[in-house]
This record gives sequence, structure tokens and C-alpha cells, in this order.
Amino acid sequence: SPAHAPAQKLLTIMRAVAEMSAKGEAIWRRNRGKSVIRIARVRIHNDGSRAALLFQHSDRDAADPSFSKLLTGETRTEQKGLGEGVAVSAHMVIDLTPSPANPGAYHAVLEHVHGLTKSYVEQAVQSVVRKAGMYRFADINGLAGEAYPVISFAARLRESLFADVARGQLSQIVFIRRENLSDGFDAEPSVRPKEETYRLQAVAERSGKGVVDLIHRLVKSGREQGY
Repeated sequence: SPAHAPAQKLLTIMRAVAEMSAKGEAIWRRNRGKSVIRIARVRIHNDGSRAALLFQHSDRDAADPSFSKLLTGETRTEQKGLGEGVAVSAHMVIDLTPSPANPGAYHAVLEHVHGLTKSYVEQAVQSVVRKAGMYRFADINGLAGEAYPVISFAARLRESLFADVARGQLSQIVFIRRENLSDGFDAEPSVRPKEETYRLQAVAERSGKGVVDLIHRLVKSGREQGY
């Protein structure tokens, strides 16, 4: 939204998204329509304190799912039908009360499901919000204007990260940035950069608290650079 546009409450935005979802219109298509993410259901608590969203991802290019018997290992594969894609679902719960430290920030929890990454969900939500949350306003000169909310997800390090690292191995960290990208394709006026990925790979072994401290430093540095 423009800086001078009035801010919209997240509760208002979620109600608009819920209306689109009820009509079956809360959909984001990617990969030329071969992959579709839809907000299948939105439930808002009666007191407006929180919202629960159900996301569904259908991917036509995903491998057909297989099932194996636990005792014998016998396996069968279920083939996709015409116009079908392998489907996965995930829930997200949003606290509709703004953070005391930042009125524009809200806490949310996204269910971890393979095939429905934070990046995909974020892009799907923004696509739907852009259509559902469009509103008109009068600017400082009294002229009519249009705006829509811009939503972004900022991940928080899990509180159990120390225990996770102690049990396993962290081989790489990936940073993604989608705004303020420098255009390295000046010779191609028909394209523009949309996403930049920066992949860090571990070259030295660390363990315990040393890994956690390293991650904290990397995440802080990445956020300062817009990732």
C-alpha cells in the first residue's frame, strides 16, 4: 500500500479472504496452472481474536503417491486421474491481535507439511489478499486512490532449535529475497528479477550452542540485507 494510505486491520482483511474462500475464489496458480494453492477454508473466532486457515496444494507434476504394507513391504502406486494433482493440506492459525512491539506485526503458526512451504503459502496469501483486500481512500489532496495490503512472513527460530541441532546436522541455510532486487538482465527488457536465493553451506563443523549462535548471527545479517 502507499505510505499515505490508511492501514487496514488484519481482522478486516481476513474477513474479506473468508468471503473469497467461501466462493471458491481464494486461489493462487503457479507453474502455468500445473500447481494450484487454494485457501479452502477460513474460520474466524467469534470474538475476532484469531483466525484459522486451511491451505490445499494440488500439483500435477508431483510423483504419483505410493503406499507400502508395513509388514511385507509390498507397494502399490495410485495414479493421478485426468485433471488431478497430488494434494497436500496444511493449517495456519493467526493471532489477530497486533504485536505490542509492532502494530503492523501479527503472530502466526503454520503447520509443517512437505509441498506447502512458507514461501508458497506467503505468495498464495499475498495473491488472494491483493484481490480481496483492495480498498479506496482519499489521499492528502482529497483525490481518490486505491490500495491493497502487503503481507510478508518473517520466520522465527524454533525454541527447540538447540535440541534439534544436538540430535542432527545442519548442512545449509537458504535466504530468499523478493523485493528491491538489482536487475542483472539489462539486455532483456522483457523480463525482470522476481526472486533471489542465497545458499550458505557449512564448511566447518560446529556443535551445540556454537551452531545456535551461528544461526542467530546469520539470520540477523540476512534480515538486515532484506532476505
